[in-house]
Amino acid sequence: MVRFILTNDHATLASGIYTYSLDTRLSNASFLQLKKCSFQLTTTGTAPVAIFIRSKAFHRIGGSKHTLVLKSDNHQDSSDILAILEESHTTGRYQLRGIPRPVPLRYSHLRKLDLYFTHPDGTNVLSGSSSGGGGGGTHDLLTAANIAARADLHSFIDLSDASTITQSNATTLTGFQAVNDATQAFTSTNGTAVGFADIGTNGGKAISFGADWIRFTDSTGFTEPTSGSCVILFRTQSVQDQYAIFKWGKYRAFGDHGKLSFDPAIANAKTTMVLQNNQDYILTLTLDGSKTANEYGGLHFRLEDLGNFTCQSYIGAHHGQSSGGQYEYGGTSNHSAAGTQVSNLVMTTTLSPVDQAKVELYMRNYHTAQTSVRTYFDWYPMEDNMDAPTDQQKTFHICRCFDTGGPGQNYGSNESLNRIYKTITGQPMSIQFVSFQVETNYEKLSVFSINADGTFDTANPLVFEATGGPNLPASGAVLTGPVGSIGLKFQWYSDQSNNQAGWEALLWDSSLHSVGTPTYVRVDLPSDQQLNPTTENNDVVVTSDTGSFVAEFDINTK
Repeated sequence: MVRFILTNDHATLASGIYTYSLDTRLSNASFLQLKKCSFQLTTTGTAPVAIFIRSKAFHRIGGSKHTLVLKSDNHQDSSDILAILEESHTTGRYQLRGIPRPVPLRYSHLRKLDLYFTHPDGTNVLSGSSSGGGGGGTHDLLTAANIAARADLHSFIDLSDASTITQSNATTLTGFQAVNDATQAFTSTNGTAVGFADIGTNGGKAISFGADWIRFTDSTGFTEPTSGSCVILFRTQSVQDQYAIFKWGKYRAFGDHGKLSFDPAIANAKTTMVLQNNQDYILTLTLDGSKTANEYGGLHFRLEDLGNFTCQSYIGAHHGQSSGGQYEYGGTSNHSAAGTQVSNLVMTTTLSPVDQAKVELYMRNYHTAQTSVRTYFDWYPMEDNMDAPTDQQKTFHICRCFDTGGPGQNYGSNESLNRIYKTITGQPMSIQFVSFQVETNYEKLSVFSINADGTFDTANPLVFEATGGPNLPASGAVLTGPVGSIGLKFQWYSDQSNNQAGWEALLWDSSLHSVGTPTYVRVDLPSDQQLNPTTENNDVVVTSDTGSFVAEFDINTK
């Protein structure tokens, strides 16, 4: 058992939230017990009847729901309230009356603590900021201080934080470190500087790479989380060759001739996600920990185009190392990052879709000020050539699929290839051919639906040994796999001569709302991911209010 004494004098205050960073991680924390707390509020307004003491960090690692706030609806959502502080004999002074029940904890390595105090309506008594939540009814926009205070934070690179960067002048950067861990330090590989420039229109900063790159070191040893999310903001370079955006072990991203790749040096690591030149993106990599290196399905990619807020998605393998090695932040000795801009990164050790959405909203706002609630995203087609080796699997919402020659070249000779396409949702897939021209009777394409158990329905093909052209299979009509199917298998053969233009087909998840033929598919967001970036109602800054507090916690570490 460890007793913690917390006071405002020893905390960092930002946006009404007091944060503490422990020197070392607190191992095996099993429960939290609030013993004492006194809070004094100095305000020019009316003092509240009571004050709620809250903690986002403890709430995130709570082993179960610990507090519910009853209201007209949605009162089953757990709250981060730890206790109610009642006004004492002096106006504006609030105290804990009685010891609340302990809060069970499920996280084994606690590093960040936070406390904040709100009115009963959830408005922070110091900054006026709301306590948060989804659904667009409150202010959901995270600040850098909110992210730095997260209990599940692994790495946070904030290039607008002057205390974590070193510069030779206003436009060059010589090194930087993670906001949450001074041992996670990045320096240019040969001691020279890299460019330091704006990204977006909201004051965000990025590293502008030339021939140099940034390499990561950690004096305490660096191990990436076996599961978690990594969100990074970047701008692509102006040419389509091979370049590194960032290269860590399990989490990494490269540009590879107009496609996003895990690593060009690894066979079949290229995704179907299309990268435009000179475009700003948010990339989210989610590793669920269920797969080993090189095992398909272990890594989820989400690529958001900040030019039109459309998305692409892909599921693949992480191919990564467990720990150690060299970690680059833009460029490597083999793959220059020239012309690329790499900006902020947030890596967490949890997989909450809501928390991930909030970090992505932070990145959007870091790039461009956000003013509206987003209720859906449009997913645009990726591209995939049916290249070797056979039996590769691709998973997506929508994709343009080609023969091995791609959109501009003829297919190859003596090919015998299969390709497995699955929907992310596990729903049936639709297909519509856009073009078809192969050598009659000698080159043939068949398409079979994939059953829920992964077998192929070869007895009822959607397309059977289509050949010739330019007539389209099924006369260009939309074909959809049967109820219960989860995707399509392509089976392709060519002989040794008379190679032709081949085929192009559009594939998409039949359960999603399509727009156009379809040009893209629309995915509605769950209500708790419809995040509101604007301030509303009482959500205003009250600069005249001040507060002070002292609190005592017991944390069981056995």
